Formats: sequence, C-alpha cells, structure tokens
Amino acid sequence: MNVKVKLNFQISIPNHIDINGANISLINIKPHFMTQEFYLSIDALSPTENVWKYDNVSFDLSNENLKKGHCSLDLNEDVALFTIDAEFNIKPRSKYTSLVKNSETKWAFGGIFISKSISSFEHDLILTCNNAKSPLYNAQVVSGGSVEEFSYEKRERTFQSKYHLLNTGVS
Repeated sequence: MNVKVKLNFQISIPNHIDINGANISLINIKPHFMTQEFYLSIDALSPTENVWKYDNVSFDLSNENLKKGHCSLDLNEDVALFTIDAEFNIKPRSKYTSLVKNSETKWAFGGIFISKSISSFEHDLILTCNNAKSPLYNAQVVSGGSVEEFSYEKRERTFQSKYHLLNTGVS
C-alpha cells in the first residue's frame, strides 16, 4: 500500500562532516543528491515506554519515490541547506500502516545516506541526527518544523537525544 507524505522543510547541517577523523565534503557529492547514492531519510516516531522515548520506522526520500515537487541542496563554505517541498510515495509494511496514517504520529528528519561508491569510505554511511555522538546532532531545522530535545539515564549513564520534528501531511 502506498501512502503519500507531503513535506515542506529546510534543514541545515555542516558542509564538511567529520567521521572518526575522516572528512566528507558534501560539495564533492552534491551531484548525486536524491539518487540511490545520496539521499535523506525521515522517521515516523512511535512513543515507547522505554527511556529513549521513541521507536522509529525510517523511510528514504529519493527520486525513486518522489511523486511531485522540488528538492534541493544549496551549499556555502560551512553549511549545507536541504530544501524539500515535495510529495513522496512511501510503502510502509502492513504492521506500520496504522502508525504512518495516524494523524498524531510525529515525523522527524532521520539523517542522510551516502553510498561507499561516492565517498572515500569502505562502507555505506547512514548518518542519523538524534544522538549526541552523531556528526549530524547539530543539524538545524531552518523552517517547517521544530526540535524536541531531552536526556535520560540508562545504566548509570546520561544520554542526550534531539529529534528534528517535521511538519508533515499524510494521505
């Protein structure tokens, strides 16, 4: 079953991403944006009784599932600005359909995917942004959303989470 998701947001992240001492420049891979090699993801958040607050189901945003609209990546020396004003077809598994179609479901920017075929890494990169140790933790919602930030303790350690919530229409 296809579900239409309407998105209109802007997210900024650092243009150069440090991953364990190695650097990826989004300038070098910009031509691949919205392909199977370099795309964004969004998460449908499901409340949980666990301390980390949400479970999530992720969906890719690429030209493969773009129904209509505009997606762009603008770069300056320090910042990459992703602008999404588009409608996507997503295909949730049947067990997630009620979560995806629920008007109370929160949607968040999930992160970016970068294929090893366009980077200097030996493996594909899936960079999320909700964990403080993630290179995308300091992403900013420029428009079309808000930020939900919280901390929790687990096994005598304190963890910080930040969800970049997006205004989303689902039909």
